[in-house]
Amino acid sequence: MALLRKVNRWFLGYLAIVLLFSWLYYFLWSVRPDSFIVNSELNLDPLSDIPLLAWQEMDTHTTIGAPSLGGISVQLASIKARINELDLQVRSLDQKVDSGRAELVEVGRRNQTITMTNGERYRQDITAVATRNVAEAEHVLQAFLERGSSGQDYGVAEANLRVKLAGLRVIQAQQMANAYDFFVSNIGQFGDPLLMAQMDKLHDTTQAQAHEREVVATELMQKRTELIDVAQTWRKQRLEAVSWLDFLFFSIGISTTTTYGDVVGNSKWVRGLISIQLLVCVFVMGGFVSSVVSRASGNDTDLSLGPNPSN
Repeated sequence: MALLRKVNRWFLGYLAIVLLFSWLYYFLWSVRPDSFIVNSELNLDPLSDIPLLAWQEMDTHTTIGAPSLGGISVQLASIKARINELDLQVRSLDQKVDSGRAELVEVGRRNQTITMTNGERYRQDITAVATRNVAEAEHVLQAFLERGSSGQDYGVAEANLRVKLAGLRVIQAQQMANAYDFFVSNIGQFGDPLLMAQMDKLHDTTQAQAHEREVVATELMQKRTELIDVAQTWRKQRLEAVSWLDFLFFSIGISTTTTYGDVVGNSKWVRGLISIQLLVCVFVMGGFVSSVVSRASGNDTDLSLGPNPSN
């Protein structure tokens, strides 16, 4: 009976260790599924580059292959390929839009130069007569002043010349203002028709490319979100597919060193717990064997030292 009691104590201790560590493993699995590898499949990130693919700019457009995960692996690979394709389209459209806008600015600058030149020529043509009249009046007044004279008639003549010059300058200013108003109101008529047609075409093309870029970028964001959703769905399925009984089986296998590789520790913390469990179980098994052997040896000694019935 004493031997049975000792055996029961060691067995209960062994059972407590197995149960304790099975719950610890199951807790770690629930919190961090990537702490274990189940059935040789990555159970947290089916695609090792999901974060990079989903949220960061990539220098290249090749991605790392995913492990075989059945139908969901095919779905993820399809989404991944579409993301690469859309990302390339966005980059290409960005380059086209930037190039189109730069060309539009350059053509616009050239057309602006031509427009201002034509506008200045138009102003000169409109005010040519008034400008010539002002110049002649200024010349007459200057010649009159150079001759010099005195008397009332001279002063009246000078005043008349100055009044006439002022009137001509007013006419010139009015014509210049009218020319400017016409230029501003009809500025399109002063540009180069070919350059303006090119600008319209570039503007329409750039706008269409920018709109296409927005459409592709929207789909790209949707695909990135879909990729994360599918990965999270797969993670949830993996969590639901593994129960505490699986980790109880794993814990028993660790304690008896007979695991089959269906569950493997995948972090230093899990490996540390496994090492501790192995050491504790070795100690428990050693104590169990030692108690059985010592008890059996004690019984043999008692039997050999007992009274001889023949005496």
